[in-house]
Amino acid sequence: MTINAFPFPVDANGEAKPRPALCWWVPLPDPIGLADGMELHFATSKPQAHLLNGTPDSSKAPPAHEYDITFLVQQVDVSWDQSPGELAAFQMAKLEQKPTGESVSVKKLGSHSEALTRRISIIRAAVSNATGVEFDSDSISSAFDTVIRQIRRVQASYSLVSQWPMTFAAREVLPMIIPFETFSPDAEENHERNLSLYHLHTNGLEQAATPEPLTDQQEQMLHIAIDRDHAAFASYHRLRHDALVSLHRRGDYRSSLLSSASAAEVYLDELLLHMMWEEGIRPEDAGETFADPRTGTIKRLKTEYVPRLHGIWNPTQSGPTQAWRDNIARVRNRTIHAGHEPGIREAELAYESLIDLERHGADLVAARNSKYPRTALAICGEEGLRRRGKFTQRIQRLMQDPSEPRWVETFVRWKSETMRKRNRSDGFGEEPVVNRASLLMVGHQEGPDWVLHDPVAAMAARVTPDLSAFPEEQATGIESMLENLHDGVAHILDVHGFVPNEEWVGQHRRIPGLGTMVNWEDFY
Repeated sequence: MTINAFPFPVDANGEAKPRPALCWWVPLPDPIGLADGMELHFATSKPQAHLLNGTPDSSKAPPAHEYDITFLVQQVDVSWDQSPGELAAFQMAKLEQKPTGESVSVKKLGSHSEALTRRISIIRAAVSNATGVEFDSDSISSAFDTVIRQIRRVQASYSLVSQWPMTFAAREVLPMIIPFETFSPDAEENHERNLSLYHLHTNGLEQAATPEPLTDQQEQMLHIAIDRDHAAFASYHRLRHDALVSLHRRGDYRSSLLSSASAAEVYLDELLLHMMWEEGIRPEDAGETFADPRTGTIKRLKTEYVPRLHGIWNPTQSGPTQAWRDNIARVRNRTIHAGHEPGIREAELAYESLIDLERHGADLVAARNSKYPRTALAICGEEGLRRRGKFTQRIQRLMQDPSEPRWVETFVRWKSETMRKRNRSDGFGEEPVVNRASLLMVGHQEGPDWVLHDPVAAMAARVTPDLSAFPEEQATGIESMLENLHDGVAHILDVHGFVPNEEWVGQHRRIPGLGTMVNWEDFY
């Protein structure tokens, strides 16, 4: 029987038996198309075994379930006020149109959309304790988590039936505070009810806070980061950010865990790739390392990382690598292959293990900065090396050496070529096409080189064109370019149809300006 929103069992006479109960009014992130006033009932349980001489002891058995839950769907149409961001943006745009000299400061923003409405779906979730025990702070929090799980069940079922997308409920996506009521029957059955507020998270406070202005050093770092958003470890940082936002802002624990898993593998691969590049390994050879189906991440940890960095990389030994295996990789596999639904603690552990793995790699690379100075800078940055006492004079000289290639761009091209080799080995790489390739005249000290270039496949091949086949006017222009062709310069000719006289190779091996090698030895 439901009394004032609270679900209570009834005795043999049909009389309600009040018990400790709770009630929340939960506004859903997106409206749900259920009828206003619709009721849904749930009984949740925590199975336990109570045996006496090998036989279930009914006298000691707990209640068949832990909570009785009743959901009441409440649909409310409210005025569609613009969000603070929308209002601020339109107000600032309007103020920008004022004559020069007028103030554009915003003191108060108002709504101009009173005629529009939007639907808010509220779930009034009433929970009574089947054990009859009063709720304490821990059991209240546990009961609310149970409510959220049941709401997500309803949302998932509704989405399945209707194919309507929606954001699932989670603490992190709900308002910071929601209405909350407690019900407590006393000995005289004078039932006490208390309406109060239930605090879910601090996201609202964090979003309302004004960020501290950047220091001069941070502003310099900002411009560097913007210019290098494609650099080594940039993808890792974006995935790590996704994991953090999904965990603390969206309450999407599955996405958070999977982002942590992706970030970890990207980090490990990027770390090895950058060390290979710094060693002067050719991208095709590095690609073979990753394309070999016999060498997964676990095996590479033993065969590639230990010889280079030393330290503990064996996942059977206690440390960050074992935590990666247990808290990230294995949970990720269960999630992907068995449909496991990660909880908040699993997502938290995955993110914590990711940060520990990052620090582990950074510490070991910093310790080997004499062998991998460029990798140490890429992963730790100047500030990180200074904190570790590893920002050596040799590294400072290397940063100022004009004979060094541009590290960021050179590594990005090297990595791209490595991944193309890996993709072709997997059977889905782009193959060169003669008819879309352009003819290039490339200058070298020993003489000109004729090269076909397919930029789509990022491949090139030498060719021997018959200059007599060109129209006289074009042939004269080509001869003029040949006389003035300098080493390291390439001219594109708008002619097609030539057949290469060698196998296609990576474009960096035939065309200047597309170098990948840290030692400049690209033409091999």
